[in-house]
Amino acid sequence: MPLELKIGDEPSRLLERIGNDLPDSWYFEIGKYKYIPKSLADYRMISKIKVKDFKSDFEKFCRTLGEGEEIAIQSRVYDGDRLVGQIPMIDLMCKPNAEEAKSIKRLMSDFGVSELGFFDSGRGFHCYGMTLFSADKLFEYFGRLLLVNDTSLPPLVDTRWVGHRMLAGYGALRLTFNSKAYKAAPTLIII
Repeated sequence: MPLELKIGDEPSRLLERIGNDLPDSWYFEIGKYKYIPKSLADYRMISKIKVKDFKSDFEKFCRTLGEGEEIAIQSRVYDGDRLVGQIPMIDLMCKPNAEEAKSIKRLMSDFGVSELGFFDSGRGFHCYGMTLFSADKLFEYFGRLLLVNDTSLPPLVDTRWVGHRMLAGYGALRLTFNSKAYKAAPTLIII
């Protein structure tokens, strides 16, 4: 029996909010993919959605999903074909405690990001920054994410996710729930 597609409404609303501060002519990037456990393969159908049309175009894109396919927002933001910024995002292994959340906020503030949104993704947690950072800072950002984990504690940042994203050259976090690989659509949490 196929799953009923569930869209993470709250991350979608967060993206609309980020888009409110961007020119209408700019584009978000999304990717359609099938999760392959423990694979280095990252096959995605990548599309751009105009910031001003995000909600309606995203809903249309969701209707094109096949069985087991998911949609992720990708960190890259464009003005036409020119990469202009990155959406800060992190895949977390567990819900951050107050001290870990402060550590993430300090890191984000170093990239000019002051407001964050945290989401329960069903298997872990996602964090988004509400302000873009410079496109040329991506690898510095990923490197800094790797240093967030305290070696005396269980890992907070999913280092495998960071590795995959460094290889791909962009961040990506799932917005939908359309496969058995996941447990739920992402939902906003308060930290």
